[in-house]
Amino acid sequence: MSVKAMKPNQMSLHEISSFVHLGCSAEERIHPQEIRIHLDLFFAVTPLACKTDQLSDTVCYAKITNNIIQACKGQHFQTVEYLAQHCFRTIREIIDREIKMRLIVTKVRPPVSALQGGVSFCLGDGID
Repeated sequence: MSVKAMKPNQMSLHEISSFVHLGCSAEERIHPQEIRIHLDLFFAVTPLACKTDQLSDTVCYAKITNNIIQACKGQHFQTVEYLAQHCFRTIREIIDREIKMRLIVTKVRPPVSALQGGVSFCLGDGID
């Protein structure tokens, strides 16, 4: 998503990069493959941090990033869909339920020669 397309009270984490064991076959999962995650957070009201400049009054994107990477470390996934759900649940555990999310997981270089732009799967909780 372009920053121009952002909505008010939205925070976006662009291209969190990690390497995970992802693939249809056991052979494909042997070597970690690059994924990129895009996360949009939609706040119901303007975060208090806009007034206080205090990290405790918003979400910590470093914590979100680290939790995603740690949750995937050592795990094996057959599908990008399951990986996306795994990441979605990981984030949901650490942020307020009133913050809506849209998560896009992209497998950067799937082993399909004609597929040059990767493959992505999107999950969200009621966001257009």
